[in-house]
Order: sequence, then C-alpha cells, then structure tokens
Amino acid sequence: MIDTGFRGKSYGWERIKIRDPETGVIYLQLTNAPVNSQVLYFEHQNFTSDNQSVLFLSQRFASRNSGWDLFRVSVDGTNLVQLTDEEYSLGSPIPSPNKARSIYGVRKNSLLLLDIDTFEEQEIARCQEVSGLGPSTMTGDGKYYLACASSKADSTRMIVRFRTDGSEIATFAHGYPHNHLTVNYHGTILAFNGRDGEYTCGINGENLHKISDAQQFAHCMWHGQTNLRQGTLLPPGHAIATAEVDDIEKTIICNGPYFWHSASSRDGQWIISDTNWPDQGLILIHVTSGRYTTLVNPKSKIGHQDITHPHPSFSWDNNMVVFCSNQTGLSQVYVCEIPDEIRNELETGNLNYRLRWQK
Repeated sequence: MIDTGFRGKSYGWERIKIRDPETGVIYLQLTNAPVNSQVLYFEHQNFTSDNQSVLFLSQRFASRNSGWDLFRVSVDGTNLVQLTDEEYSLGSPIPSPNKARSIYGVRKNSLLLLDIDTFEEQEIARCQEVSGLGPSTMTGDGKYYLACASSKADSTRMIVRFRTDGSEIATFAHGYPHNHLTVNYHGTILAFNGRDGEYTCGINGENLHKISDAQQFAHCMWHGQTNLRQGTLLPPGHAIATAEVDDIEKTIICNGPYFWHSASSRDGQWIISDTNWPDQGLILIHVTSGRYTTLVNPKSKIGHQDITHPHPSFSWDNNMVVFCSNQTGLSQVYVCEIPDEIRNELETGNLNYRLRWQK
C-alpha cells in the first residue's frame, strides 16, 4: 500500500439504519460526517462493478469554497475509505466494468486507473493537445473513455477519446462540447451539451449535428443497452418517456407525478426517479408494464444546488439504489436494497395486503 497522506485513510463506518415510515422499506445512511457528501451524477455508475462498494464525493471541510475528495464505502456501510486528497486528485471517476476494484479518472490532461484497495495508480495515457480534461463517459465494455476538454493552444472545446489499454488517443468535435457528455452502452452514439443546445455524433465524431429542440427532455440518460434515451418530460409534462436521439415523438413509459431525474438499470428493465413539485419520493418503475411505486422518501430540502437533489441510480445488478438527501441539514449518501416483494409485485401485478403500485 502506498503512503499518500489522507489517501487510503479509513474512517470505519458512519452508517445509520432507517425504516421509511410510509413504505416500510429499510435503507442505510452511509455517511454522517459534518460536511456535505454527494453521489456521482445519476448518468454514471456509482457502484464498483462487483456491487460491493459505493463511490461518493465529500467536502474536505465545511465551507462554501471547500474542495471535494472521492471515497468508497461498502454497501453495508462499513469500510469507509478516502481515495483522493488535495495532492492526488481524480476527476470524473468512472468504475471499470471489467476491473471490479478499479476506477478510471482524470488529472490535468491524463487518464488514470486507480486500484481502490491498494491505491496504486497507473497513467494510461496523456493528451498533449489539451490543458485539462473534464466531464467524461465510458462505453459499456470499458474499451473507451471519453472526456470534454479544452485546447492548450486556444481553449477551444473538444472531445478526447482514449482507448483504455493506452493504445490510442483521438480528438474530435472541436468547438462544440460543453458538458453532460454521455455515450450509449455499445459505444456508437454520443450526446452532449453545447453552448446553444444539445448535440450528437458517432464515437469518431462522424454525423455531428444538433438534436432538435423539439425533442428535449428535462433530464435523460441512455436506456439500458439500447440506442434509446429515457428521461423525464419538461413541465408541464408528468411522465417518463423514451426516444432515439433524432426522434421528436416520444414513447411514454408511465404517467404520474413530476418525475425529475430518472436513471435506467443496466438491463433496461427498471427505472428509478426522484420527484419534485411536490416531492413524492423515489419512484421505482417497471418499464414493461409501466407500474410504479414509491420506494423510499429521501425528504431532501430540494433547492438549486445539485447536492440537494437525490439523483438516484442503480447498482450493476439492479438490486440496490444509491441517492443523496440533505434531510439532516447536510447532504449525505444513502443506499437502499430493493425488496424482492416490491419488485415481484411490480413485475406481476399481483398485490399483497396493500396497493403498492399505480399505473
């Protein structure tokens, strides 16, 4: 193990077991330090690919200008360990799909691979054309890591594509990308925000064009392993729908409360969404039937800051959901195992003693 100061420091556990008074579902508060902690964005995976650990960000100290570090914690709330510090940062962390205890991330203009148990880090590649790497995404097979970046010469924005075996670096979409870069599971279609709207292209930059404003979701992400995106409708819409990037017409999965940030399971069979205006909890949706129910109520004091948004997402095996809430006054990270009973009721429509689902 490498001695890196705070990196690798263990904090034991801070877990608190909670039973939701409305749904009866038990979930864990994983963090309880007197600083804000938050999940990674719902578009990305927050669990290691062995489904054993949750990755999250936490402030170094309680201040508006505090830096953030990356941590891991076991899904049972034990083994809370710091993975980065001020000297050894790691931006845009993404768990490897085929290296269970490793995560990719960026520092300056380099792509790194970090072992979260030994803290050994490997520089995969460095893009000399750019000054720094920002919002990132990864293909479902872990073959390519893509990042928004700024040119070292004139600050022009672009996308950098790294092959994760270090054999290839390419840049494309010069002058376009800004943030929210995502790639579909099979690595054939990218979507990202430019300064004047949303754009799409192939993984080599081909067929670059603007996505019609008429298709806009409030928030969306790729739907499982398909070429569809699923997302929430803009107000006054109250539904979750799917569409290909160039479709204007959407296919409705379910109507209901105002769904806010919706994440798809890896197999595309489930969606988890937070809600707003008013907050009606985290909603678990069975995609095929459109049936849904409230899983838990985060009770977050929802505001403009992202750290007040639950941003739920699934584990790789679809059995757990991670989210955050500032119900304690500070944003903390929570994990909930989805009860088999609720999953079975949504799949089959066969209810027990109370009506759990709606359609």
